[in-house]
Amino acid sequence: MVTVAWKKVCAEYDEGGLGTKSLIYLNEATNLKMCWTLIHSDQQWACILRKRALRNQRSIRYHIFSSIWSGVKNELEVIKNNSTWIVGDGKLINF
Repeated sequence: MVTVAWKKVCAEYDEGGLGTKSLIYLNEATNLKMCWTLIHSDQQWACILRKRALRNQRSIRYHIFSSIWSGVKNELEVIKNNSTWIVGDGKLINF
């Protein structure tokens, strides 16, 4: 029996791997997408979770029993640090 490192299995096929996607990267991408949807969507689940778990665009400090929330809340800072507003010419911006 031969053991192969998961990193090698995830390498491209022409590099000697099987070309499978890393589960770590897939999970991170899914959490980022879910976090983005949570912040910007008007879907019912997003509205409920925003009211329950976000205060002033920040994550609450106490624990919520959820298998998804713990991964999503870690991506809030990533979304905030990598998002910007595109103002354009400023004609439609109202302060």
